[in-house]
Amino acid sequence: MKRKSEMARLVVVFGILVACVILSSCGQRGAGEAAESEAVELQTYTVPSEYKNELHSMLRSALESEGNRVGRVTKGPGGTLLVVAPARVQAGVRRILEGGFDAPPVATPTKLTYWFLVGRPADSPGQPFSVTGGRGLTELEPVLLQIATAQGPTEFALLEQIDLTSMNQERAQASGRFARVVQRATRRGRQVVADVEIGLGSNSFSSQVMLEGEQFLVLGQAGFAGRQSEVFADAGVGDALTLYYVMAADLAP
Repeated sequence: MKRKSEMARLVVVFGILVACVILSSCGQRGAGEAAESEAVELQTYTVPSEYKNELHSMLRSALESEGNRVGRVTKGPGGTLLVVAPARVQAGVRRILEGGFDAPPVATPTKLTYWFLVGRPADSPGQPFSVTGGRGLTELEPVLLQIATAQGPTEFALLEQIDLTSMNQERAQASGRFARVVQRATRRGRQVVADVEIGLGSNSFSSQVMLEGEQFLVLGQAGFAGRQSEVFADAGVGDALTLYYVMAADLAP
């Protein structure tokens, strides 16, 4: 428990250091513009192998956040991390990595749940949404209501649900009747950052996503490249269908 608390402290400290160097050097310019105007250097840091994946993920999130990139980190041979960044950022990285490591990190499994739904416009005044096939999706009702509020009355069909559990920074995959999911997740407190690949027929999705505890992430994709009759028995060729990927993280201790 002591080691876990120490790692959490290091993550917070590193985030503060990066924020400070950005604020102190950028002035009225954007962080990306400031980083591009400075000379960068390559530094190699040796870390315990049991921390390598976690530290790589932590540094990448801090250095390479979208729109505020101040450096880049990659895995080197053995227990090394290679960091390309301005000298001012390297100083912050060095300070964190020289903090000491007295015990291996505690492995924490992360469970992500994926729902794959297809929606189509519905003519149902007074009823914002419905679920075909008589299936209840009680836990997703707030999500379905928000979609219908934004898109208008909608009829949904659940293709399938996939639950996938993986250890920190380890690759895991699962396949269902329609979809195949690959994930590599990193859990930090009440937040999960995951590299996700989804294949559903000729529909596909690949990205890094961030999930907060007790929240849903919803992504929509126009069209459904599959047999519409498998979703809605009365579907026509010209029906406007939308494929929805809904994700949630189970962050129970």
